[in-house]
Amino acid sequence: MKKLTFDEALSRLEGISTLLENEDVSLEKSVELLKEAAKLKRSCIKTIEDAKMQIEILASDDTLEEVDEESFE
Repeated sequence: MKKLTFDEALSRLEGISTLLENEDVSLEKSVELLKEAAKLKRSCIKTIEDAKMQIEILASDDTLEEVDEESFE
């Protein structure tokens, strides 16, 4: 699986949820989709945790006002 952005992973999770709720999906396909969803969930959680850590570091720094958008790239 290629590395997805947070938004792409979240969108795919929503798509999997819709498939499992609305479609007549076989047991095998359901298990496959749930495995994919678990990987996507872990990826999203890691992205959120990384962002939270960066924000905490920046918030604890007295120079927070001087940070520009380039710092996040």
